[in-house]
Amino acid sequence: MALVSPGIEIQVIDESQYLPSALGTIPLVLIATTQDKKINGLVAPGTTKANAGKIYGITSQRELAATFGLPKFHRSVNDTPLHADETNEYGLMAAYSRTRQSCMGSSC
Repeated sequence: MALVSPGIEIQVIDESQYLPSALGTIPLVLIATTQDKKINGLVAPGTTKANAGKIYGITSQRELAATFGLPKFHRSVNDTPLHADETNEYGLMAAYSRTRQSCMGSSC
């Protein structure tokens, strides 16, 4: 693509590089979450002690939220975020973001 003005020529070259994922590639995300986390007053099934260590095949954000609840990030008594707190649910947030990317344009 070239933009031309009297005496000036500008070229825009896209040098982006992307690694295509192979068809059938399944990401693996390890999640540590609060035991017996409540969703609308009910315990999220993926957070019970009986289901600890089980592998789940989650394909949508809705299914992920119904199984493990929404990611929880803790705040201080002054209501400021506690970044890098080991009890923040970064793995669950990564899985939530990944399921969003995998179903862009569809009704997930």
